[in-house]
Amino acid sequence: MEVLKVKQREASRKALVDYGFYAGLPASSAELSRMIEFGVVGLKLYPDDLERDCLVESLRLAAAEGLLVVAHAEDPTILRLAEAIEPKDIRRHRLLRPIEAEAAGVRLLDYLRSKLGFQLHLTHISSARALFTALGCKLRGGVTLDTAIHYLFLDEGIVESVGGIAKVNPPLRRERDVRALLTALAAGMLDAVVSDHAPHRLEEKLSCEYEKTPPGFPGLELCLPLLLTLIREKGLPLTILDCYSKFPARLLGLLKGAISVGYEADLTVVDLSEKWRVRGECLSSKAKYTPFEGFEVVGVVRKVFIRGVLAYDSGEVMVDGGFGRRYRPIHKHRVPEA
Repeated sequence: MEVLKVKQREASRKALVDYGFYAGLPASSAELSRMIEFGVVGLKLYPDDLERDCLVESLRLAAAEGLLVVAHAEDPTILRLAEAIEPKDIRRHRLLRPIEAEAAGVRLLDYLRSKLGFQLHLTHISSARALFTALGCKLRGGVTLDTAIHYLFLDEGIVESVGGIAKVNPPLRRERDVRALLTALAAGMLDAVVSDHAPHRLEEKLSCEYEKTPPGFPGLELCLPLLLTLIREKGLPLTILDCYSKFPARLLGLLKGAISVGYEADLTVVDLSEKWRVRGECLSSKAKYTPFEGFEVVGVVRKVFIRGVLAYDSGEVMVDGGFGRRYRPIHKHRVPEA
C-alpha cells in the first residue's frame, strides 16, 4: 500500500496522460481491500503468485468487489521443471518457458475463476496452443484475453541476431504461432492488443549471463504504428484498432476509447501518408533499443487530445506534468459486450 501512495504522489506531479494502477498480489486479503479502496483498476498475477498462501482469499475478495484479475498465464511447476532440465542460455529461452507451461497456466487460472467467480483477463498470450485454450475458456464465459504487439510480428528466429534484447516472458514463439495470433486478431477473437512496455537499460539487456538479463523491452510508442502497418501493409481490417482503444477502455470500465456522447474526448490524430524506419536511439523511452530496429512502419502521430485538451502537437508536449489524472473504473467489473 505504501508503494502505491509513493507512486501516486510521483504521478500527480509528473503524469502527462491519465493513468491507473494495478495491485500486485499482497501479503493478505486485508491489504488488497485497502488497495481496492484506494482505487486500483485490477489485480495483476504472475506465475509465482499461483503458489502463494494468500491467493485464494485475495481472489475471493476480487470476485466480491468486482475487481478485474489480469494474469500472466504460465504454470510455475512446469517452469521449475524446465529450469531443471534445460541449460540456461538465451537461445533456449523458449524451452525454459515452454508452450506447455503457458497452456497449463491458462487452464489453472480458468479453474480458479470457475471456482471463485472473479473476472479473468489473460494477458500477452503468445502461442497458438495457449490461444486455443484461452478461446475455449472465453466461450464458457468470464474470461477475456489479449496478446502483445511483439507476438504479432516477431518469432524465435530473431534471438540469433539480437540475443538478450529479444528476451521476453512468455518467449517469442514459432512463425506458426504468429500466424495464429494474427488470424485471431483479424477475426475479432481478441479483446485487446497491449505493448507490455518494459524499458530496461540496454546494458542490462546485453548481459552475458542469462539470469541477469531482464525480460521485456520498450513497446509503448511503437504499438500504434505497428498496428497501422498491419492494416495498411498486411490487409488486416481497420476494426483491429478497437483492440487498442474501445475494447481495453470498456474492459477497465473507462469512459474512453470511443467518439460518443458522454465519453471523454481522448483522440489521436495520425498522418497515414508517412512511413518511417524504427531506430531505437530515437525512442522517447529511456530504453534506446528495440527488437523492431530497422522495421518500416506506417503512421506518424500529429496531435493528441486528452479530455478535449490539445496535449501534443507535432512533436511538442502542450501540457505540464500533473495534467494527467488517476482514473477509477466506473462500475464493478463485467464482461464487455460484443
